[in-house]
Amino acid sequence: MIETNQYTETVKRALRVLFGGGSPDSLVFSPQVPKHSASAGIVMADSSSDISRSLSAGGYRFAHRFALLPSRERTRWLVPRNEDCQIVNGLEMYPSFSIRATVYKSFASRMAAMGWPGWAGNSLWVASQQRFPIEGLVEDLTGETRPQFSLSLGTAVSSRKLTVQVMRRNGEILGYIKLPLTEKANARIRAEAATLEKLNADPRLRARVPAVLHAAKWGSGHLLFQSPIMGDPGPTHLTVYHQQALNEMHSAHSAVKPGMCLVRETSEKISAAGNRLGPKWDLLAQEALRAAAQELSETSVRCGLGHGDFTPWNTRIRDGLLCLVDWEMASWEAPVLWDTFHFLAQTKSLLQQGAGAEGLADFTNQKRALYMLYLVSSASHLAEEASQSFDISFREAQLREQLRALSASLPNTASFAARGGSVGI
Repeated sequence: MIETNQYTETVKRALRVLFGGGSPDSLVFSPQVPKHSASAGIVMADSSSDISRSLSAGGYRFAHRFALLPSRERTRWLVPRNEDCQIVNGLEMYPSFSIRATVYKSFASRMAAMGWPGWAGNSLWVASQQRFPIEGLVEDLTGETRPQFSLSLGTAVSSRKLTVQVMRRNGEILGYIKLPLTEKANARIRAEAATLEKLNADPRLRARVPAVLHAAKWGSGHLLFQSPIMGDPGPTHLTVYHQQALNEMHSAHSAVKPGMCLVRETSEKISAAGNRLGPKWDLLAQEALRAAAQELSETSVRCGLGHGDFTPWNTRIRDGLLCLVDWEMASWEAPVLWDTFHFLAQTKSLLQQGAGAEGLADFTNQKRALYMLYLVSSASHLAEEASQSFDISFREAQLREQLRALSASLPNTASFAARGGSVGI
């Protein structure tokens, strides 16, 4: 028998948020089916073939069986085990861009079809004698009476959230639910809901973004239920599809800011990050801000609607359009080049593809200065998130490279900014 305290705290928190509305008393982690009537739902290890019958005999008519992947000790995903196709479809929310992810999904799918016995020790049941509130909500919105759920626990950062793929029993995806696992995540989810509502009101962008099926308070936090964006994973290199999407975003909302205003805003971000990056990084950031100020002091910069996490894994190609998901980092007055910079930086650092921002056909000193501001702003965000040090190290290396290139070009290149001009228009 697996002890109930051996589930990770994140797994416990996620199950309580989804199935019990976040209440700590909403679910009981029990080693066996209670013999008396229970007002709360229960979570049990999938330790024997008799559990399903025991739950039914105890009046637990509403039950969900999950496989814990990759293991009980290091759980990142909980996928339904009711039918083989459910396990396969339960992994559809994770696009495979790296070799490792592709191999893992292929392995998991094949093991599911074979009924891999190793999952017996890494599975659990969530059951209740009354219908779970989340089941009632899904039926009200979609008509599905017995929904299935696949859970992604997200990355261990300060804004960690639970993402739930909602399906019919045949595996058809009905939508995605986001729930907060931290206070900061709650603010992000509320911000994304507000952004999606605004984007759906714009006919130019409505077809490119998920629809909001429901957004409301859920327990002590907030729930966002959005429609699925089906289609092929977006390309890992910039294409005409990306440019068309960005152009429509910028036409929906745009503004012009003085270059020095962006330098000041970025300086405030690095200050807000405190000492999380360390004194050496702070000195590097200050050097980058001074260099950017020199290049952008007389320059205006086009700003507008920015996605904030414009990457291959947040894009889909559907009906000839590039669609975008995960709008929680959106900004209405970001430099229009920053989404492009982010795409190039993430594909180079995480997928080892492309040439980074230097691969742009017209990488002037002013664009280099804007790229440095992006790197400082992005690193500040990652530090506040307590994200992986690799991501920050990549930005540090890029920043040093851009400073060397800029200083090398200045003695021989007249500054466009000194003559006035605009960037990103």
